Amino acid sequence: MKVKLTVIFIIFLMTFFSTGIYPQTSKSDIVKQRLLKLFELSLNDNYTSACKYIVYRGDDKSREWKDWLNKNNPDELKYSREVCREIKSYLTECSDYELIKFTTETESEGEWCVWQVNFCSQGQVKTKYFAFLKIRGKYCLGDID
Repeated sequence: MKVKLTVIFIIFLMTFFSTGIYPQTSKSDIVKQRLLKLFELSLNDNYTSACKYIVYRGDDKSREWKDWLNKNNPDELKYSREVCREIKSYLTECSDYELIKFTTETESEGEWCVWQVNFCSQGQVKTKYFAFLKIRGKYCLGDID
C-alpha cells in the first residue's frame, strides 16, 4: 500500500511540474535576456563573446541565417565589432532606454522575434527594432532597424 501511495504521489508531482502550472520562461523573456546580454557585451567592447549573439550573414550560403558568427574568422569578428559599436552608440547617447513591445513574424529565414526599444537622444526618442532568429537553439540578433 505504501508503495502505491508513493508512486501516485510521484506521478502527481511529475504532472504538476510538467503541465505549465509551474511558471515557465516565455519566449519574449528569453529574447529579452539575450538582448540585454548583447547590450552588456557591446558596452564592454567584448566583440569576441558577442559573436555567439549575432547571426551569420556572409558569403557561405550553407551558414547564412543558420549560424552565428565565428570569433576566429577576422571578417566575422569585424562584423561583430561593427554591430556592437552601433549598439554601444545607442546606449551611450542615452543610457535610459525602454523595451516597448515584443512581436514575432515568420519569414523565409524562420520566426523573427522582435523587440522594439526606445532610446532617448537629445530630448527626442529614437525607436530601434532588434530582430532575433533562433540559431542552434539560441536567439541571435539578425537585424537592427
